[in-house]
Amino acid sequence: MGVPGHPAGFVKAGGKSQRISCASFDGRKNYCDVDTQGANVQLTRQIGTAACMEGSTWGHDRRGVWVDRGCNGEFQVQAGSELGAAESSGKSCEKTVGKPVANELVRQCVQVSPATHPCNVQNSCKLIEDEIQRGCGLLGVNAPAFCGENK
Repeated sequence: MGVPGHPAGFVKAGGKSQRISCASFDGRKNYCDVDTQGANVQLTRQIGTAACMEGSTWGHDRRGVWVDRGCNGEFQVQAGSELGAAESSGKSCEKTVGKPVANELVRQCVQVSPATHPCNVQNSCKLIEDEIQRGCGLLGVNAPAFCGENK
């Protein structure tokens, strides 16, 4: 991958999970080329002492992942057909299963997930359920009781 923050060429996640490093040099904003369209991007590891705070010192847009003010970290980029598909097809979880069930899925998702993007009633139920399963797996033995129902 080369120097952190300078991946060797443009990378397209193409339905897969990908880990990249991205660093802000000399406190300046830096873009790291990765396909983030319809993707869920998460900071998985902060490197160094400068704070990495989503929306402030790191984020993502159509150009890729960006970092600023010394943020240096590793990021997980999860792309796939389910990400963003609900909005374009009109098949949000809320429309698919109704508001009460969708809200309960979102509540569970928020409880176990370190990510924010997947936990939204406007996303597909599959995306929310997959994120619950992923979050439950990360928590292991400390996972809430409902995690056993989502296996």
